[in-house]
Formats: sequence, structure tokens, C-alpha cells
Amino acid sequence: MSSTAAYLIFCTGDETVILEKDRKTAKILRSSDFVAVTNHDVSYDVQHDAEHTETAHAIHAKNPFLGVGMQDIVEESIDRKGCLVARWESWSREQGDKNKRTNRRSVVGGQEAGVPLGRIKQWMLEYPTSNEETHFVCIMDPGKGVFRWVRRFEESEVQQAYGETSLDV
Repeated sequence: MSSTAAYLIFCTGDETVILEKDRKTAKILRSSDFVAVTNHDVSYDVQHDAEHTETAHAIHAKNPFLGVGMQDIVEESIDRKGCLVARWESWSREQGDKNKRTNRRSVVGGQEAGVPLGRIKQWMLEYPTSNEETHFVCIMDPGKGVFRWVRRFEESEVQQAYGETSLDV
């Protein structure tokens, strides 16, 4: 069905589901451990097939309803998401190394522990994940089916938030 573009995010106790909807199509993305969404479709993310990414960018640039400057927005979005994913991957490797040294899994309250909320907040507020164009950020917990943290920014307010580590919901 033709509609406006949107990224709809749903959490269950086991996974997060993203419905990536553009004007004419929809794609479903699923993850049971970590997923990040910024202002671009997953088809633009860096993939093992560099030709695929270049083709997606070329198609995107030719699409007449997107207008001038959309390429810059998509490239910035890819960079922001890439930084967040890199932080997650680094943290995951670090935790894996710690657990190998201690020969155990990280468990809290009978469940595997995830990234501490304060650390994720920090990741979300660090440049370039958040920048002068950021309007809204949130952290969702699919295990509990809740928003763990939500922040809306007024114009230019995000620059004041860089470096904050404890913020109210």
C-alpha cells in the first residue's frame, strides 16, 4: 500500500522487529540482541558487496521525489549508525574476552546481562550518533517490552547534551 515513509519498531520478549516502510514497499528486519535505526534504509548500509551499496546509492540519487541534498542526509545517517554499531561490536568483543578469561557468561538476575543503560545513553549522545540535527533518541528493551530511555531535543539543544551521562527520562 502506498504510504509515507516510516521506521516502525516493535519489541517482544525475545526480539526487536523493525518495519522499514518506504512509499511503496516494506521490509522486515529482526534481531534478538542489538539493532540500531537511523534515517536510512538498511539497503544503504555498508555490506560485503560494495557494488550493491554503490548501486543502492545511485538508485536513491535518481529518485525524483527525494529532492536535492538527500544523498548528504543518507550518508550522514549511515555514518551515525555505523558509529553506534561499532561501539556495540567493540563492547561485545570486550565482554566476550572478559568472559573467556573468567570462563563464565555475564548473568544478572538469571538473564544474560546487556549493555548498561548509562553506557548506551552515552553512545546515543556522542557525536556523530547525535548531532545538531537530532530531534529524538530512545533506547528500547525488548526483554521487558518497555522504553528504557527517551529524549526529545529542542532546536540546537543536542549540542549541550554531548558528554552527559545521566539524563532523566
